Amino acid sequence: AKFNFLPPADPYNAYYKSKIAAFKEEAAGGDAAAVAKKAEEAAKAANESSGTVAVAAAGSAVAKVLVAPKKAEFTVNAPDGVASRDLDVIKLTAQFAAKHGEDFVAGIKKREHANPEFAFLKPTHSMHGVFNALADAYAKALRPPKNVDALLRKDEDKSAVLERALQRLEWERSQDLAKKAADDEAEKEREAFALIDWHDFAVVETIDFEDGEDDELPEPMTLRDIVAQLRDAEAPPPSDAAPGRPSAAASNADARAGGDVEMDEEEKAMIDAGAAA
Repeated sequence: AKFNFLPPADPYNAYYKSKIAAFKEEAAGGDAAAVAKKAEEAAKAANESSGTVAVAAAGSAVAKVLVAPKKAEFTVNAPDGVASRDLDVIKLTAQFAAKHGEDFVAGIKKREHANPEFAFLKPTHSMHGVFNALADAYAKALRPPKNVDALLRKDEDKSAVLERALQRLEWERSQDLAKKAADDEAEKEREAFALIDWHDFAVVETIDFEDGEDDELPEPMTLRDIVAQLRDAEAPPPSDAAPGRPSAAASNADARAGGDVEMDEEEKAMIDAGAAA
C-alpha cells in the first residue's frame, strides 16, 4: 500500500513524476524557476496520460492560512436514528413545499395535524429544522440563480474543485481539533472540581457568648425605626430650632425606649451618631 503511487493510473503518480523531474533538474544545476518548470511539465504530462489531476510541488511546503469555506447550500445532515421511511416522507414533503410554496405547507399542516408522520411540520418538532433546510435546498435547485452558468463553468477546472474540497477538509479537521481541545479542557476542569472535598474543612476559631453578656446590648431596631432614622438624617435641620432642643432621632429613640426608661449620655451619643451617618 505504501507504493500505490507507482502505477500511472494512481492519482499521486503525477506528483511522483513531478518530484523526479524537479530533483533531476536541481541535480543538473538548474535554478529554482527551471526546477519548478520541469516539475510542472512532468505533472502535466502525467495528468494527460492518466486522466488524473495533481498539483506539482517543488521545494518546501508553505504554511497556509485556513479560511472558512463557503457554506454548503445543498448539504443537509439528518440526525442519527431517524427511520428511513420518516426521512423519505420529510424529503418528499420538502420537494412539494419547494415547488408549491407556503400555501401547500399550510394546507397539509391543517389536513394532517393529527397524523404523527407529519409531526415534523410543527415548529417544536426536532426534525422541523431538517425539513426547512431541505425545502430551501430544493427551492434553490428548482429556481437557480442567474449566474449559475458562470459558476458551473468555473467547476470545469478540476484542480479548482479539488482545491476547494481540500480546503473544506482542512477547515473541518481544524474545527474538530479545536472542539476536541475545548472539550478536553472542560473535562479537566470538571475532574479538578470533582476532586475537591467540600467536607474537608478546619475550624479556625470559635466565639463563645457567656450568659448575661448581651444584657447591656441595645434592643434591635425594627424596619420602621431604620426608615425613620434615614428620613430624619436626610431632612435638613429646621431653621427655628432652639439651642439645646433634642434632635428628631433622639426623640424617636426616647419614644422607642418609653417614658419610664432613662437613657444615659453614651446611648444618646450612639443614637445621634447613627442618625448622622
